[in-house]
Amino acid sequence: MDLVVLDQGIDASTVVGRIFFQILGAIAEFEHALVSKRTTDGLAAARARGARTGGQTLGFSPGRCGPRGV
Repeated sequence: MDLVVLDQGIDASTVVGRIFFQILGAIAEFEHALVSKRTTDGLAAARARGARTGGQTLGFSPGRCGPRGV
């Protein structure tokens, strides 16, 4: 079973079609690596600034309850 993109005329059973999908896959992998690197760099920069980077707040905050603390 071969993949054929009808509106673009790309057939994965041909040499040109196979190289097209190889290049497309490589570009997608590259883009994923860029997003991952930017995310980890951004989280590291936020931690360096002392910002919270997610998770739940631990403990009890009296200001979040009503006026009687209930």
